[in-house]
Amino acid sequence: MASPQKEHGYTAIANELAEAFMRLNLSPHEWRIVFCVIRYSYGWNKKTAHLTCTQFSNMTGIDIRLIPRIIKRLLNKRVIIREGNSFRLQKDYTQWCSSVQMSSEQMKKSYHMGRVENWRSN
Repeated sequence: MASPQKEHGYTAIANELAEAFMRLNLSPHEWRIVFCVIRYSYGWNKKTAHLTCTQFSNMTGIDIRLIPRIIKRLLNKRVIIREGNSFRLQKDYTQWCSSVQMSSEQMKKSYHMGRVENWRSN
């Protein structure tokens, strides 16, 4: 039985970025690659992750022949950035080309409204 504990390691991510992810339209394979980049960068308290196609494939279970195509789509959508042999998340979510556009102020307002509505319904 799996029993993940925060004490055994965790990946910290800003709430604003997490909320932007909620509005990001990606394929299941694209999400796996994005989470892989996040895990091996932010999860190690680094900005970038040095990952090969073989490592992406081993960690995500995606066929290695598909990895370059998926990475290219994410680069074109500006969700990740390649720096030499390393990858990092594009933290400026307003640059992402695959999300429903919403300003950070609108996102905060939506978040707070949801909390108020949930409170009222309980």
